Amino acid sequence: MIVCDEAHQLADCFDSVRGVVDEIVVVDTGSEDDTVATARKLGARVYHFPWCDDFAAARNESLRHARGDWVLCLDADERLLASSREEVRRCVTQTGLTYFSVLIESPGPEGRPGHLNRVHRLFRRVPEARFTGRVHEQIAPSLSGPAHRAGESSIRIRHTGYAQPAEEMARKRARNQRLLERQIVDDPGNFYWYFCLAQLHLQSGRDRVALASLKQALMRGPIPNDTLCAIWNNMAEIHLRLGEPEQAAAFARRALELVPNQVMAHLLLYQIHAAAGDRQKQIRSLEAAADRLNRPESLASGTITEAAVEPAAVQLALARLYLREGRVAQARKTYERLLKNEPENVAALCGLARCHLSEARDADAEALLQAALQAEPTEEVLLEEIAWLALKLQRLPDAARCYERLLARQPENARLKRRLAGLYHKLGRSQEARALLADSFEK
Repeated sequence: MIVCDEAHQLADCFDSVRGVVDEIVVVDTGSEDDTVATARKLGARVYHFPWCDDFAAARNESLRHARGDWVLCLDADERLLASSREEVRRCVTQTGLTYFSVLIESPGPEGRPGHLNRVHRLFRRVPEARFTGRVHEQIAPSLSGPAHRAGESSIRIRHTGYAQPAEEMARKRARNQRLLERQIVDDPGNFYWYFCLAQLHLQSGRDRVALASLKQALMRGPIPNDTLCAIWNNMAEIHLRLGEPEQAAAFARRALELVPNQVMAHLLLYQIHAAAGDRQKQIRSLEAAADRLNRPESLASGTITEAAVEPAAVQLALARLYLREGRVAQARKTYERLLKNEPENVAALCGLARCHLSEARDADAEALLQAALQAEPTEEVLLEEIAWLALKLQRLPDAARCYERLLARQPENARLKRRLAGLYHKLGRSQEARALLADSFEK
């Protein structure tokens, strides 16, 4: 590990690898907090290395102090998933392989979908093993000769770095951009640095600048298929955001031709078809994505960047589309499968209730509504859904309670006030109805 001002992260990181690793080597690059003392207290061997705007140099200093036969590299904001501990042990018993790729899970900010990156983090401690790159440093180039063979593992590491405050993320992006630009000056013929710079611009919403960086990467080929697939998906995403759906679809299809067994391109096509209002094609794209998600062992196999999306989210979107298209039986089966794994999934409960309503099974729909209410929904859109169902079933007190919860979250929402006032009137709560109605017109 290389660290700087990461005292608050170390315990969780170390705990994730205890019992798997034989030693923890920490190289500190200038911490001003309690990082050094904390790392030592937690059992690490700590060394110091002055920061020189070069992550690879700091990584190589950490390798100099490693004593094990194998090296696993983590950052302080990363955690080895418990389900991957045995896979690490399995990999280091392999003969004939020098290094392994692992999957880095990076959830998006504010609960948004993130991505999976396949990178090489587990390798034998051989003399040739050296990191290169001022930022987004890699071990693989030093092990690319015929004496070394790579393996693909199912090891998963959770990266929590995108959950930081916006100011901290902006600072890190500015630092990484500066280092990447210096790296490009040092190594102008390497496509990889332009690819990394494009990812940085995408994170910052600079789509046209990202597109230019991707085109620079393509001019510096040949590019391995795993990276080329990611480039095509990036270009599809950019053209979609720029309002150019035909170009976006063409690049997503190129990505699928290179790597058929992926999720990202299918989700991009789903968004493209949604913009065009083509529900049948939306459904086909989501069905393909759901099929890949049902085979997690193949995720991010063949591409260095894959979409990290919960299978339940894809199933929910698919069920809603089935229902809108009148394919009630398929919608019902999809919701039932979801509820088998997540019996308190409020969106699925509401969706299944809608299915029952369309089939005139009001009693079943009512039972599902009660289950949804008991699950204490927190998402406003779900509360709206439950309120709609309650009104449909003439369960006015339940509908009123939903709108009361919604109004507590949106106290200035005049539409909600008028809707709740109407319900209060029907329930005989006339004084409350008049007060709410008057309040809704005050502003």
